[in-house]
Amino acid sequence: VSTLYSPVHGDPEGWSGDFGYTTAISGNMALVAAPFKDAGVVYVFNVLTGALINTIPMPPEYGEEGEFGISLALVGDYAAISAPACLNDVENEIYGRVFVYNITSNTLYGVFDNNANGERMQNSLAISNKKVYSFFNDFNTGNRALVVYNIVD
Repeated sequence: VSTLYSPVHGDPEGWSGDFGYTTAISGNMALVAAPFKDAGVVYVFNVLTGALINTIPMPPEYGEEGEFGISLALVGDYAAISAPACLNDVENEIYGRVFVYNITSNTLYGVFDNNANGERMQNSLAISNKKVYSFFNDFNTGNRALVVYNIVD
């Protein structure tokens, strides 16, 4: 049995950005999110040893309040991390994005959004067969739909 401790220490309120708000596990690796620590942070742990392997913050160019890590999906080395409060590049409005990483090499594979149509990425993610599945809400019509993105190495 391993315990995954928050690497955020010294928080007088004990809040730590809501460490553990969401988690995802695949094999011996676990993602643990603190989506309200700054713009959001995802920690990569070895579940067998409890060792912190990596820290993935939301890329700063996407805003200061992205809620990075609200939803997580992990299959093998592929991690999908949602940031539903991430800003749109053009209108500077909140639409959200999904970030796909290789957690072993710490490589950002892609950043996905549906911003062109006034849609906001939601909090539900899945990964299967090099595809990322995310629900979105169309602010114009109120419709919800599943969007599928291909992971390209």
